[in-house]
Amino acid sequence: FLNTKAAKGEKDSELSRLLHAVAESASPDLQLAVKIAIHTGCRKMEVMGLTWADVDLIEGTVRFIDNEYRTIKQHG
Repeated sequence: FLNTKAAKGEKDSELSRLLHAVAESASPDLQLAVKIAIHTGCRKMEVMGLTWADVDLIEGTVRFIDNEYRTIKQHG
């Protein structure tokens, strides 16, 4: 089994490198998509399928709808 402190440190380092690379990107859409994925744990296609109708800025929530199974995951 991995030492959890070492594994967390490695994961934090990877996350830091990813955020740095995204910050250097010329695409604000990429930056936003990566940040949403990191903060919600959702997969690429869930994030890419979002529309403004899925976002509630007042409540601070995002609804992810799985069209294949018609299920809703709400994050916020």
